[in-house]
Amino acid sequence: MADAAYNQAGGDGAAPAEPSMLQKIMALLTADNKQRLTFLMKAALELFKISIGCFLVVFVPQSCGDHTCSFKENIAELDNGWNIFSLVFNLVTFLVLCGHYAIDLMRENWVIQNFDVDQEVGDNALQTTLKEERHSDLKAALDCWNRRLVEASVVMVAVFVCNLSFSAATILHFYYDGFRSATVLLTNTLLVVSRVQRVLLISFQSHREGLALSTALTEALSYNVIDKVAGDGFDAGRASAA
Repeated sequence: MADAAYNQAGGDGAAPAEPSMLQKIMALLTADNKQRLTFLMKAALELFKISIGCFLVVFVPQSCGDHTCSFKENIAELDNGWNIFSLVFNLVTFLVLCGHYAIDLMRENWVIQNFDVDQEVGDNALQTTLKEERHSDLKAALDCWNRRLVEASVVMVAVFVCNLSFSAATILHFYYDGFRSATVLLTNTLLVVSRVQRVLLISFQSHREGLALSTALTEALSYNVIDKVAGDGFDAGRASAA
C-alpha cells in the first residue's frame, strides 16, 4: 500500500518532465535574440521591396510597339544598348544595397550585443559613459561601426541615384507606355527612397554624435547604456592586453 501511494505521488526519484519544443524555443528568445529576430524579419521584408525598387527596367510597365512588354521581354529580349546597360546597373544597384544591408546587419548585431536600452536615462547618456577611459576600446569600436555605416550609406545613395537616372531615361525615352510607366516608376522608387533616407540620416547622426542608434525601426531607437556583460568583457580584454 505504501508502494502504491509512492507510485501515485510520482516518487521522489522520478525524472523531471522533458521541456516541450515551444518551451525550448521561448528559452532561447532572450531580449537580445528578440531584437535580432525583429531586425531580420524587417530586413527580409525590405529586401523584397528593394528588389522591386532596384530592377526598374524589369518591373515598370514599358511599351514594346503595339503591346506592353512582358516580363520575358524586359529581361531577355533586349533590343537596345541603353536597356542592357540599365538592366546591368539595376543588378549592380541591388548588389550594392544587399552589401549595405550586410554591413547594417553586422553593426546592428554588434550594437545589440554590447548595449541596452534604458528608458530611465536619456537617449544621449551613452555619450557620457563612453568618455570614461575604461570604455575607450568600446567607444573606438562603436566609432568604427558608425563610420562604416556612413561610408556604405553614401555609396548606396550615389549608386541608387545613378540607377534611377539611367532607368528613368531608358523607360521614358525608349519604352514609355503612358501614364502607367510614370506612376509605377515613381511608386517603385519610393519603396527604396524611404529606406535610403532613413538609414542615411540615422548613420550620420550616429557617427556625428557617437550614438548607438538602431536602424531596424521606423524611428531611431537609441541604445543608451552599456550591456553589463559586454562592458565587463571589454574591460577585461583591455586589462589583460595591458
